Amino acid sequence: QFRVEGRLYYAHKLVLVTASPRFKSMLKSRFSSDSTPSGSGGSGSGAASNAPVLQINDIRYDIFHLVMMYLYKGGSSQLNVGSGDVLELMAAANFFQLPGLLRYCELLCSRLVDLDNIVSYYIHAKVYSAKMLLEFCQGFLLSHLVALLTYDEAVKRLLFGKKMQTNHEVL
Repeated sequence: QFRVEGRLYYAHKLVLVTASPRFKSMLKSRFSSDSTPSGSGGSGSGAASNAPVLQINDIRYDIFHLVMMYLYKGGSSQLNVGSGDVLELMAAANFFQLPGLLRYCELLCSRLVDLDNIVSYYIHAKVYSAKMLLEFCQGFLLSHLVALLTYDEAVKRLLFGKKMQTNHEVL
């Protein structure tokens, strides 16, 4: 059982531990003792009522549900990820150590990159070790360099850091 945004989410331990080292670690530490942790809810005789509830923070319920759908469906072919959710899903894929889901998110992101969001996607690619997206962003930066340098101050800061003089003409 997981508690995400105050809502319970049920999953099978076997599915989770075989798919993700992070889930394996989380569940191993919670199930290693014989006693039920306080606050886990329920005092019935069934196994589900005695199972601990793992709190998931910093991940929205909808994103957690997408992670579970990826695990239970065995891939990303049936996922419906909106463009506003893809970076959050990439963060969750990185956190739960799901390289296949991370690659899927990288592919989705590469289709969304444009002049307005390149810096954001580049930074996310670096933070979440999304190597394919990072390479795509680097190629995009190079192929659109002139337009980006005249269009967006964030690109100049990304490329040259804070040491660049404000009156320096890059082009």
